[in-house]
Amino acid sequence: MLIAAAAVLTIAVSPAAPPPNGQFRVQVTGLDAPAADVVIHGGVAGAGKMFGLVPLLPTGKGSWTTILRAPGFPGVYPIRVRARGVYGETQTVLTILPGGFSTAPSAASPAGVVEAWREASPGGATIQTAATWRQGFYSHRDQRYNRLLKVTFVLLQGRPRRHLKAGTYTRWFDVARRSQSEPWRLVDLVAAP
Repeated sequence: MLIAAAAVLTIAVSPAAPPPNGQFRVQVTGLDAPAADVVIHGGVAGAGKMFGLVPLLPTGKGSWTTILRAPGFPGVYPIRVRARGVYGETQTVLTILPGGFSTAPSAASPAGVVEAWREASPGGATIQTAATWRQGFYSHRDQRYNRLLKVTFVLLQGRPRRHLKAGTYTRWFDVARRSQSEPWRLVDLVAAP
């Protein structure tokens, strides 16, 4: 069974951070099965279509490979393998994150990222409401690594770089973390999900 073999199952992704909708290779070793599939858990193409299972091609002695298309939307996506009808969780993730993600506002929780953004806001901002958004394709991403929060805030001064004047706005804060032991970070402010 795949679960029993999971301890020796190795998955490599190359490149680990492809561009949105770009191609990448998955290499699986240590999997003794007659057939296997792979899926980008929660992956959504740029056109909004959910990714499904893709057959892995055997390369011999428990090794498998395939080339996949990366999701079209930013996020962190676990790679899951299915053999003998059983899905196996892996520790391998595919990251589609913008440059500067490592220095973006961060916190121990998604709500904490909103507060970190407020504290770092030039000119000041106040948060009126913040709640996890559970609709649309963003909600299909793995919630252990990705969240979308609907936030209403007041900018005390304009932000010309973002084309925002002083005033009240509602935006969706896309936040992610590369592993369950890392802090959450701001990916982007989305005008509409």
